[in-house]
Amino acid sequence: MLKNRQRRILFIMLLHLGGKLMAVPAMPDQNNFVTPQAPDSSPPAAARAFIPAGLAASGCQARRNKSCEPPKVVWSPEQLHNFSVNLDYFRLKRLLDIIFSLFILIPLCIVIAIVAVLIRLDSPGPIFYHQKRLGMNGDAFDMYKFRSMHVNNDDSIHRKAIAEFMNGQKLNNNTSTGTSYKNIDDPRITRVGRFMRKTSIDELPQFFNVLQGEMTLVGPRPPLPYEVEKYSSYDWLRLSGKPGLTGIWQVYGRSRVTFHDMVEMDIKYLQQQSLWHDLKLIILTVPVMLQGRGGA
Repeated sequence: MLKNRQRRILFIMLLHLGGKLMAVPAMPDQNNFVTPQAPDSSPPAAARAFIPAGLAASGCQARRNKSCEPPKVVWSPEQLHNFSVNLDYFRLKRLLDIIFSLFILIPLCIVIAIVAVLIRLDSPGPIFYHQKRLGMNGDAFDMYKFRSMHVNNDDSIHRKAIAEFMNGQKLNNNTSTGTSYKNIDDPRITRVGRFMRKTSIDELPQFFNVLQGEMTLVGPRPPLPYEVEKYSSYDWLRLSGKPGLTGIWQVYGRSRVTFHDMVEMDIKYLQQQSLWHDLKLIILTVPVMLQGRGGA
């Protein structure tokens, strides 16, 4: 059912995945969980300042725009220890990522075959789609998805929606479906793609990102480079941990809360560092997917 090119892509993903699994993932250190200084305050003399490498590589430099400079994130010495790091939690979290993802790998391949046929029948173009996203500490990586949009589309619609969302504006007036902060009339989305996005089926290939160590099962959703370019230093705190397939925003606030509330939810999650909370969010994600809650 998969054409030769798609089989080669899947084989390369699995081969790359094997190399990633053989490597021991790096554990976060204390500097990965810090509280940045408010953007409008003046930094103390001993403050650290840096330009996030992922943003510099994926945002401004990628567009070759010399006038575009990524923001400096400034942290004071007193703020560097506001977040504690539980290494046992991160070891168990990584173990859960690997075991759960390997367990679901066989049924995932069956779903891939079915979805591949539906995508092919619906619109021309590839089955898989990869997009540059920013993960922990702004490190860029390729995030996998099922293609849910027409090929060669204009991303200006999404850029405009992101800017409005970050400014606290509602993206539609449909309060009955709980998707006030979701663009529900995006003409770029295919018919099959609309169903996949509503049920989050298009996100399933990200289990490969999880196995590669670029993502985790539970965490903040990975933003786009042009979204992060608009972040304040406080917003950057949501990038202090690995991005996740699901998370507290996906379960409790998807398309229903403001950007500010999403940031607060993500920061609160990153502070908790509880494996039981992760398991609870994974379980609660199932009815969210089945009901298509907050999806569009």
